[in-house]
Amino acid sequence: MALVHDYGDLRVGVQLWYEWRYDDSGCFGAKGNTAFWHPNNDGDLSPLGSIMMTGYYNSPNNRHGTLIFGNNPKNTSARPAVARPTGYTFIWNDQGTRGKHDGSLWRPTAPSGYTAMGDVVNAGYSAPSTNNVWCIRSDLVKPGVGATSTASTNWFQMDWMSFKSITCTPVVPQPLNAYGAEKLPVSAGAFFAGTTDGRSGTNSTTVCFVPTLEVKNEFKELVAPMPTYTKDTLPTTGTKYDSFEQCKVTLPYTAFFDPEHVPSLTAYKTTNNPFITVGRSIAWYVEGVWQNDTDGNLKREKLMKYGISTTDSTEITHSVGISISATAGIGVVESSITLNYQFTHTDTHSFTEYSERQTTESNDVPAHTASVLFSKHIVIKAYRGEEKSEDVLGLTEIVANDDVHWKGIKL
Repeated sequence: MALVHDYGDLRVGVQLWYEWRYDDSGCFGAKGNTAFWHPNNDGDLSPLGSIMMTGYYNSPNNRHGTLIFGNNPKNTSARPAVARPTGYTFIWNDQGTRGKHDGSLWRPTAPSGYTAMGDVVNAGYSAPSTNNVWCIRSDLVKPGVGATSTASTNWFQMDWMSFKSITCTPVVPQPLNAYGAEKLPVSAGAFFAGTTDGRSGTNSTTVCFVPTLEVKNEFKELVAPMPTYTKDTLPTTGTKYDSFEQCKVTLPYTAFFDPEHVPSLTAYKTTNNPFITVGRSIAWYVEGVWQNDTDGNLKREKLMKYGISTTDSTEITHSVGISISATAGIGVVESSITLNYQFTHTDTHSFTEYSERQTTESNDVPAHTASVLFSKHIVIKAYRGEEKSEDVLGLTEIVANDDVHWKGIKL
């Protein structure tokens, strides 16, 4: 069974299997050669709406991931995180379009305190089963927007004989501000439809929403003191001490990559794990060791490079879709999710530790003394699977800005 992950009151999985519902082949005025599919339920997990695929023979089965949702069994809230719709509101059907297939489009009617997240297509003209989708508790959603970029938009439009048209647009999250949030908005692959009456010029208004995944701030500072040593156990340059995990965020692979990202799909089919974790750890690191066996002071210098270089930032963006910068902090490019809330103290909004710069650290080593220069190395790593059997997707190592320490000992 595929792994799931709990986010507060929500349980989330990824579905790879679908049921064909309708396509616009032969329809008068159809644009886009679009087919509509509906993700299958998986036990108590259900999708939030139907999905669209470009092309009549472009089946999403086993090659396209869609988020499915359920209630976390450990939910302690008064109400479950999900609820079935009480019914549907009719939006459109293909009667009069001369299409090859019969199909209709419906909007779930959410019970009080819940929000419908996407429209549902059904083969034929009857309403779909209310078991097709979940509605999400309203405190677990955020307003979304219609996808507009050509890379992510998959739209369908039909002008039919009654002079009405319908446009279906996938819903994506609105970008978070630079500080991020505890509840991270994600795309569930659903869409909302809007209709236009060509005679009257009136348009239906559509307010769309996306689900949010609760990821609390559990950031921890390094509490381990500087390593200790004696004159007989001096460390060597390049020694890295035990890493301390400061924070991590686990999200579905669709937050980092396209739903049809082949390496992610291959890993999912192999391990049954569709999630990717981004973690941050920190460790003491020995930048240099200098021994002065003379009777006078010796001046020693070390050129230090801090922050993340443009090259390293570009590499981790290409490998796993993570952006790291001094101006915006850390985020996920594909879904415009900002992770700064999870990756910093709740009362800190500074990202200067990622700023690239270099400086020379100097120190006078007293006579008959050894001096060791320690820094704190930050590792940001993205991986699939459990940490002990991790499949590392990308890693970058950063020297924390202005956090170096000299420590001396008599020889």
